[in-house]
Amino acid sequence: MEIVLTCGDKINIPDGCKAEIKDGVITIEKKPKFKDGDIFFNNGIIGIYRNGGGDRIFYHCTLMDERLFLGENRPSYFGWDKDARLATVEEKQLLFDKLTEQGLRWNVEEKKVEKIRWRAEKGSFYYLFTTAFYVAKAEEDGKEVANHRYAAYNYFRTKEQAEKAAELVKATLKKCHEENINI
Repeated sequence: MEIVLTCGDKINIPDGCKAEIKDGVITIEKKPKFKDGDIFFNNGIIGIYRNGGGDRIFYHCTLMDERLFLGENRPSYFGWDKDARLATVEEKQLLFDKLTEQGLRWNVEEKKVEKIRWRAEKGSFYYLFTTAFYVAKAEEDGKEVANHRYAAYNYFRTKEQAEKAAELVKATLKKCHEENINI
């Protein structure tokens, strides 16, 4: 279909579409729709989509030319390419491998990039503090107690880290009691 326009004419672009002008021709295309956390491919860039708006892609992180960028460390948007799509399994793996290489991982539940926490290998040791704030050494066995300690962040690589954490927790509890004496 050909529409002849004159200078000053305006065209309303339908919601959910974008207009591209090339060689004097206007093409109206549907914008790709992604949900927060979707992994996309856009003009050679693999990224994890973050809700944004307009003609820009907001992202949690992207992989561009073998370099990883986190959304909070630089402008976290760029323009959509007409061929933007969900990433393939292989493209997702490239992104996840680069995150791991940088000591990071994608937390699907919380929709954020986070540091990978250290955990001892089975048969190796870690440190924790007891309810009396004594530091103890324990062997990682992968069982329920070790999993609970890890989930509760009472799991440390060194004795010094566990001692520092125990002091901080003890000071926090003391402050809580001092500020809430009437409870």
